[in-house]
Amino acid sequence: MRLRAQQGDRSGGTPYGYQDHMDNGWGAGWIAMLVMMILFIIVVVAIAWFIFNGQRRPQLASTTGGATTPEQILGERLARGEIDADEYRARIAALSEHGPGS
Repeated sequence: MRLRAQQGDRSGGTPYGYQDHMDNGWGAGWIAMLVMMILFIIVVVAIAWFIFNGQRRPQLASTTGGATTPEQILGERLARGEIDADEYRARIAALSEHGPGS
C-alpha cells in the first residue's frame, strides 16, 4: 500500500496524491472568481447609474430649487419656446392686473 503511494508521487503528479484533481489544489478558486465577477457587475451598474442619474440631476435641481414666481415660470417657458413673446407679454400683463393674492 505504501509502495503504491510512493510510485504515484514519482510519476510526475503533485505531492500528497492530488494528481487526480483538475484544479491542482485550488478548490476555492472558482469562488474567488465568482465573487470578483459579481463585484465587477456591481461596479459597472453603479457607474451606469451615476452617469444616468447625474444627467437628470441638473434638470431636477432647477425645477425644485426654492420658490418660483409665476414670472419666473413664464420666463422659463419663453426660453424653452413653449410660448411666444406676445403670449408672454399678455400673461405678464394679466398677472400684474390681478396682483398677488387676488
